[in-house]
Amino acid sequence: MEVPNPVRGITELLASVFASPPLRVAVDESHALLILGAALSAKPLNLLELGIGSGYVTRTLLAAIAYNGVGKLTSVDNWKDWNGVKPDGIAELEAADITVVAEDEGPFLKAQPDAAYDFVVSDADHRNAHKHLPDLLRITTPSGVIFIHDASNQHLINALNASRRPYKLFAATTRPGERCERGTAMLFNQKPKFI
Repeated sequence: MEVPNPVRGITELLASVFASPPLRVAVDESHALLILGAALSAKPLNLLELGIGSGYVTRTLLAAIAYNGVGKLTSVDNWKDWNGVKPDGIAELEAADITVVAEDEGPFLKAQPDAAYDFVVSDADHRNAHKHLPDLLRITTPSGVIFIHDASNQHLINALNASRRPYKLFAATTRPGERCERGTAMLFNQKPKFI
């Protein structure tokens, strides 16, 4: 009897996600792989993406949902990076059974119910990400996972420290063109427990 190779499905998944390199406006490949691995492992049911941009992370999350067999993705973008017009490829993403919302991050987050999402990727309003952190924590389930891209700024690091949630900032670059120095923070929405 042949034993199935569990890596084969992952190899095919990686080939589909990384078939073409991301645009310069997209999350770098190393951080996309980090997000993909976390989504594959966590098996989230309600995923939220803030900032679709080129759709690179969107396709990464859709690949994880397809592989896991569970999950629903809501993606939010105000299209400011595209002069207010949906870029090519968004209709294709909408046809993939995701909810695409054209709105600014702040008002969208304020309107969301508590604990609505168990997996959140924020790559939107970079200059104000620190101001949106309280709402990100509120709308994420307890023990949910939050990724924030372009996290290598002191305002956001201060807000992460003040949140008292465990997090790790990934910002090391070791290869030319890698672009990891922009940083991605992985945050766990676990409130500190006092004895």
